[in-house]
Amino acid sequence: MKTTRMAIGYLVLALVLAGAAAAQEKSAVAGQEKPAASAPVKLQVTFSEFDGEKRVSSMPYTLSGIASLDRSWALSSMRMGLKVPIQTTTKEGQSQMQYMNVGTDIDARVEPQPDGRYHLNIQVSRSSVHTLEGATVRTNEFSGRPVLREFSSRFDFFLRDGQSIQTTVATDPVSGHVLKVDVTLNVVK
Repeated sequence: MKTTRMAIGYLVLALVLAGAAAAQEKSAVAGQEKPAASAPVKLQVTFSEFDGEKRVSSMPYTLSGIASLDRSWALSSMRMGLKVPIQTTTKEGQSQMQYMNVGTDIDARVEPQPDGRYHLNIQVSRSSVHTLEGATVRTNEFSGRPVLREFSSRFDFFLRDGQSIQTTVATDPVSGHVLKVDVTLNVVK
């Protein structure tokens, strides 16, 4: 009986030690997979406009931020533009001036992932003033007058440190110009 109790005791002790070793091993593996709580990152966002194969403009923007699992820390925003005067007419026929924002807005949220990648949620919008002279349009109502062009896109993707991706390609319906948006993520060391 004493031998049986000792055998059961040794068996329980062996099971406890095996369980502790497995938990420690699992903890070590989980520690390798666990993403960093936060890391400084730099995002390079470039808007490139093409007329056929010819690049007609390239507008780079750089945002610095924190990649974090805490969503309150993970948001980076950038606003760049100006206010453009637009003349309007009231219903009484009086002329008045209003100002409209034109430029680029970028909002980005970066979250580290267990596999070493970063989940990037980004929203971009860009507006600019153009005239339609020389453009093929169905009506001449706006010919010679400035018009506002607007572009907006929101996307999610996963990037590794130093990786770039072309996220959006859109064609302006009036000019035929193609707008491409490229994003690069770098972890600041």
